[in-house]
Amino acid sequence: MTLLHLAVVTLVVALCGGVYGWLTYERLGRDAEHQALSIARAVAATDDVRAGVAELVEAGPEDLDPDVLARGSLQSSAEEVRRRTESLFVVITDDTGLRLSHPNPGQLGRPVSTDPTEALAGREVTSQ
Repeated sequence: MTLLHLAVVTLVVALCGGVYGWLTYERLGRDAEHQALSIARAVAATDDVRAGVAELVEAGPEDLDPDVLARGSLQSSAEEVRRRTESLFVVITDDTGLRLSHPNPGQLGRPVSTDPTEALAGREVTSQ
């Protein structure tokens, strides 16, 4: 009888721990998505960022060279936001999804891994 009680208590504790862990994981994921979306909104609303992106959209291929982008104002703005917010990364792209800023300079000028269609349609999208 004692073993049966011990088994039931162990099962209930394990089940409660699993549910608590899953709910915590979900909450932390939602919090991270909200924080990332807030940072993205703030960066996208910055006049300097908007002007810098517009300037590069009209620029020639030589201005989209990774070395030029690494020394550009968008890169320094994104890095400043990343440092201030303690984010893992802040990436600014153009309308085609090319990276105009990235913490890894080797990724500059390359397309992002996510489809920009939703964002270009005016919808905010987050994913885990």
